[in-house]
Amino acid sequence: MNGIGEGLLLREHAHRVANDMAVASAALRFAECRTGSDPALSSVIARLEATARVQRLLCEGASGRTVDLADVLTRLCDAMRSAHAAQSVALDVVAHPLPVADGDAWILSMCVHELVGNALRHGGASGARVRVEAFDGAGTTTVRVLDRGGMREWSRPGGQGAAIVDQLAARLGGRVRRSVDRGGGCVEIAVPTIAVAAADACVEV
Repeated sequence: MNGIGEGLLLREHAHRVANDMAVASAALRFAECRTGSDPALSSVIARLEATARVQRLLCEGASGRTVDLADVLTRLCDAMRSAHAAQSVALDVVAHPLPVADGDAWILSMCVHELVGNALRHGGASGARVRVEAFDGAGTTTVRVLDRGGMREWSRPGGQGAAIVDQLAARLGGRVRRSVDRGGGCVEIAVPTIAVAAADACVEV
């Protein structure tokens, strides 16, 4: 790609999209100030701003820093719930502090973005539950997304972005397992441990 990595191009694209959304949000806020408060307009502005936050989180590139994967995923999921206006969905991140290289966190964030986004779009009815888990042990780092909403199978057209998640996991030498039961579905991404040793960790937040 003429010496330009695809990751850099994707992050630059996401950064520009986020900037465009910020400009649109500012224009809408200006219109709101002139015309008065409008709940529908305020909702659109909030969703645009949250979507811009999602894009900015996803375009944070690898710089060699160590970050807390639990914090990264929590911020991403919070922004995604607002972007999808899915406040009625219980979206929880269950993870202890887990220091990892920011490039590895970016790859796993892209996987979670794909899976959680799908759960919010297709299973976002009131009372739905989505849970993201991240943990490290026995030489493996695992990220798991459990969809307890409307999802009942993996084969619907366009569902889950399976190829995207599989290829991203493969970049870390990992594998993806999918399962479905009466309660919903689970996608588990397991990669050789990416946790940074405590002695080497200087976590940025």
